[in-house]
Amino acid sequence: MNVQQRKEKAMEARRQGYNCAQALLVAFDDILPLDRDTILKVSAAFGTGMGLGEACGVVTGMAMAQGLLIDSADPKAKVQAMLASKSVGTTFKNQNGNIRCADLKSKPNIKPCNDLICNGIEILSEYLENQHY
Repeated sequence: MNVQQRKEKAMEARRQGYNCAQALLVAFDDILPLDRDTILKVSAAFGTGMGLGEACGVVTGMAMAQGLLIDSADPKAKVQAMLASKSVGTTFKNQNGNIRCADLKSKPNIKPCNDLICNGIEILSEYLENQHY
């Protein structure tokens, strides 16, 4: 699936009422080891910065994807997932100025959620492509 198809899939999820973390993860459901229903359940509480305006759902969604893609048989793989999460999170922050939902949604630099989701899909897709997932 290409980046544009992932974006379209995420925007369809948004139209259905799903949050940023859910929309981002659903866009990658073809490569994640969970079914769509489970993806939607585990990411349900991560919208609006976990309901607190904290870490953007796009960033938490990217981190969840990294965790789901590691070799769970290797206990040291968590370091790999954390480094991957740091990489995509840093890229997101550099491109958007912040990873905190409340700051991304405040004036004068309001960032629309759909734009952030699409940006996250681009970032995660590029990372995964470079890692040969």
